Amino acid sequence: MDQELWTDVDRYFGDRLVGSDPVLDAALADSTAAGLPAIHVAPVQGKLLHLLARMHGARTILEIGTLGGYSTIWLARALPPGGRLITLEADPAHADVARANLARAGLAGTVEVITGPALETLPRLAEAGHGPFDLVFIDADKPSNPEYLTWALALSRPGSVIITDNVVRAGEVIDPESTDPRVRGVRRFTELLAAEPRLSATALQTVGSKGYDGFALALVTAGGPSADAPSAPEARDGRDAPATPRTGTLRETLRGLDVFAGELPSFQPHTAPSAPEQLFVDWLFEAVDAGVREPHAMTLSTVDPEGNPAARVLILKNVDADGWQFAVHAASPKGRDLAAHGRAALTFYWPELARQVRVRGPVVAEPPERSAADFLARSPEARAEALLGLQSGPLTSLAARDAATGASLERVEREPGLVAPEWTLYSLRAEEVEFWQGDRQRNHTRLQYTRGGEVEGEGEGWVKQLLWP
Repeated sequence: MDQELWTDVDRYFGDRLVGSDPVLDAALADSTAAGLPAIHVAPVQGKLLHLLARMHGARTILEIGTLGGYSTIWLARALPPGGRLITLEADPAHADVARANLARAGLAGTVEVITGPALETLPRLAEAGHGPFDLVFIDADKPSNPEYLTWALALSRPGSVIITDNVVRAGEVIDPESTDPRVRGVRRFTELLAAEPRLSATALQTVGSKGYDGFALALVTAGGPSADAPSAPEARDGRDAPATPRTGTLRETLRGLDVFAGELPSFQPHTAPSAPEQLFVDWLFEAVDAGVREPHAMTLSTVDPEGNPAARVLILKNVDADGWQFAVHAASPKGRDLAAHGRAALTFYWPELARQVRVRGPVVAEPPERSAADFLARSPEARAEALLGLQSGPLTSLAARDAATGASLERVEREPGLVAPEWTLYSLRAEEVEFWQGDRQRNHTRLQYTRGGEVEGEGEGWVKQLLWP
């Protein structure tokens, strides 16, 4: 076999499984025009990186070695909404080419290109609290591979994946007498990989349009004397051991967690509609489209008769001319709070978009027929629980709970039209609604709607006001 055949096979699979992509093709063309060395990954290898990141469910990726951003685009396209990639490039000219390629790919808000020697920028990443990263791709100067691996491990967590390219060096990796600093760096890297108890790793040889080489693949484990002898993870509340390692103080861990990561949407307050309901619905559907989990969940805040505040998470039922609607059992603590004070606040938070909406005002009960319709639209299990009317009361045992809900569910199945008389649909008639768009540089945008003033032909209207972050 020879190089010509390897290239033809790469082309065969690339044409059928990868295809042509104008953005990626342009990235390669511009990199060549700028005089960058042709050491980027092949298309089939780029697709492999993309698939590995997707299969792993990576939300945060660190790339050491950007070049023109070709592999960066492949990796960044694997990120879910709100995902974030940081890539390190030593050469400022290469970084400029990469930034242009990423901008053309629509990834400028997802990827941050940091310029400077990686052994200088990696400590700064750690100091700034970046990480842990779900996936690290090492494809930079080979003599520094051992140091890059050390930093990759420091910026990872159990479950993170570390991929390192060009570890075979046309077979020279097995030569202990090699004087090539790249080979020596890969050999030291491999020895470190083998000795590190927190890693379980392998390496594969590859041939293709890029010649004879290969890559190493490592999984960060929970550590121990033998990472390749897996044991059952510690259980906690029926779940696997936590993914984030518990190192340092709680304060240090909290300060190290990333916020406002990934590409965030823009918000132009001057385009906002005259009333808040339509803007809220628009934002809600954008959260749905972005894959936000349970975007209709909200925090309901009330005050009890003694003035003690309480908050809990409920599901939004609807937003219409009557207000923001939710339903509760009137005899529950929140139902009693609403009966005592008749005012509440709602808070929605969509972290993937760095958006929150705050709504407050008086709460009114809807007519019994609307409450009954809402109750009957609930699942049988939810109706069975509500019919018990025991929410927040003392419970003697989980077995008692299961027996009572089981009997109530049987009743629901026998009488499908049964409605809990205390079940109440409420509407919060908003007097104030605030829309908050977060920004990584903390230049948050806040727009407040306050009810007041008359709108000709429409009755009471809304006054809009920008607020300081």
